[in-house]
Formats: sequence, structure tokens, C-alpha cells
Amino acid sequence: MYDIVHFSPILQKNLNWMNWDEGEKMVNDENFDFNSIDTLTKCKLMSAICRAERFSDGAIRHYVLNGTMLRIINSIKQEARG
Repeated sequence: MYDIVHFSPILQKNLNWMNWDEGEKMVNDENFDFNSIDTLTKCKLMSAICRAERFSDGAIRHYVLNGTMLRIINSIKQEARG
């Protein structure tokens, strides 16, 4: 998953990761409805979480343990099933 999410050129195009405040708000809001955003944005969020690990040891673990990663993955699965 890391390779797909982190290195996809479409995810990295024209996005200032360090200043993506909207994404930070989404992943830190325990009530955010990930079904309200498109799949590309969900993948960008997962990529942002993976990238955060580089600067903050334990970032991925944090978002796994608090359920954010699972909520994003489940939302992508639900959208894929139609």
C-alpha cells in the first residue's frame, strides 16, 4: 500500500503537502465523513499520513490505532462496491 499511495504521481501533482490544512483537518476530525470526499482525496489523505511518518515517528501507528486509516479504507471499499 505504501508504494501505491506514496509514489503515485497523480497524488503528488500540485499539492503542497506541508501546507495542506484541509487534509490535516479531515484526518484529525474523529467525526469526519470520508464518504463525503472522492477516492483521489482519500488516497491523498493516506499518502499524507504515510509522508507524516518521515517527520513524526509513529504517525502511521497513531492513525491506525485511532481508527482513521480503517475509516478511510472502509470508505474506499464501500465506494468501490458501489
